[in-house]
Amino acid sequence: MNNLINLFKDYHGILFCILFVLNFLDCFTGWWKARLLKKENSKMGIKGIMNKLANWIILLIAFLLSYSLVKLGEIISINVGFALLLGWFVLISLIINETRSILENLVELGVKIPLVLTKGLEVYEKKIEEIELDESKGAVK
Repeated sequence: MNNLINLFKDYHGILFCILFVLNFLDCFTGWWKARLLKKENSKMGIKGIMNKLANWIILLIAFLLSYSLVKLGEIISINVGFALLLGWFVLISLIINETRSILENLVELGVKIPLVLTKGLEVYEKKIEEIELDESKGAVK
């Protein structure tokens, strides 16, 4: 149990907590929006929860793959330390997507969102996409 508590004390672990909280808030704001618009649907709710679970599976795969690539690189004496970034890019992408979804739900509920927040997310998301595109081409900036 102490290991689990220590994981969330450091700044890496807190990112996973943030994603979990954002998952919950997205489900809640989605339910709130559906209820207000009288479009509640248990199948859609379950689909949303299953998508959240799928995102956690994707995140796990990304970190397992990055760890495996680094270990393989060590075995064949090739430095592929940059592969560790894969899991972190997936994590930040999921955090951005969850945040955007929450903001979209709130906008549809009539909540006024500061423009700086929505524009800031767009800029950050574009930068992450550029980095991912560069990596897929084999060039890291």
